[in-house]
Amino acid sequence: MIQTTQQSIKRNLLSDANPPKSFDSRTKWPECISPIIDQGVCGGCCFGRAVSGVGVMQDRMCIASDSFIVKMPLSIQSMIGCADNGGCDGGYQETFWQYTQKEGIYVDSCSSYRAGESGDAGSCPSKCDDGSPVAKADRYWSDTYRMCSDQDNFKDIKNEIANNGPVHGYMDVYEDFYYYKTGVYRHRTGSLIGGHAIRIVGYGVDKQAVKTNVANSWGPYWGEKGFARIKEGECSVGQFVYAGTVYM
Repeated sequence: MIQTTQQSIKRNLLSDANPPKSFDSRTKWPECISPIIDQGVCGGCCFGRAVSGVGVMQDRMCIASDSFIVKMPLSIQSMIGCADNGGCDGGYQETFWQYTQKEGIYVDSCSSYRAGESGDAGSCPSKCDDGSPVAKADRYWSDTYRMCSDQDNFKDIKNEIANNGPVHGYMDVYEDFYYYKTGVYRHRTGSLIGGHAIRIVGYGVDKQAVKTNVANSWGPYWGEKGFARIKEGECSVGQFVYAGTVYM
């Protein structure tokens, strides 16, 4: 198991200056941005759930530690099974951050992701997959978290991303989003399916379209290798955005 020392990794303070006109965490911190996950048949990302939240925590741990902690896989399974937040039926972003602040989250080597195959969240494990006990040394915590503001042309959200890395976002999913391939997405047709949590990794302007870059959790073969460009503000992107620091 990976042993850690307990110390707080602090967020960079935000300035009142305007953020860069465009920014992409994948370019700024390529070694820190977590790979795309396929959530499978578990709806654990619905309205702010484990997959996207865990991705944000992983990315921010790496960035805040100046890449000392590189792509530390955290346990999506432990969040789905342990946090009282809807299991595979969805949940709320703030509950994710509240839980990781209070209880922490295991590393993936302790409890690997299984719910994507069965759709069953399962119970909170008392032991790791290899039979070893779940110890505090095998967990990371969110130290503090906050809800970012989407007012003033998303200035707060953009500053947060440019200073500290990806944030935990939300969007409304319509039927046509399932068929997204490339380009800047705008909702054109189809019914509302429901809420969906995303990892917002950047923003900018693409052929005159102001866009937000997001990481989805439908595998690397969907969209632009698992990512999408979405028109700024489209489908409620920019609402319910959370950012947190990490405690290890």
